[in-house]
Amino acid sequence: MEKIAVILTSALKARNMRIPELARRSGVSKSSVYRVLSDECTPSWDLAVNLIRSLGGTVSVVFPEAPTGDGSPEAQTGDSSPKALTGGSSGTPRTFR
Repeated sequence: MEKIAVILTSALKARNMRIPELARRSGVSKSSVYRVLSDECTPSWDLAVNLIRSLGGTVSVVFPEAPTGDGSPEAQTGDSSPKALTGGSSGTPRTFR
């Protein structure tokens, strides 16, 4: 599985979003976002989920083994591809669910 920093950075670029905007949307400090994106730290589960959802992604595209079944989009789509945030190897951005 790709590192969370790589996945989030790719998604950030695909959405043409800047770090301050991601920090604002996720309710965490810019320094926390910078540390995660630069791979200086591994985010907690809650922070990772918060950042993924703030980018419009779903947990299952980053953590395919994550339990769903709660009616969430992850459970409904069945898309467990870790490449789904960035469009896979083609690099083409995908529409977030």
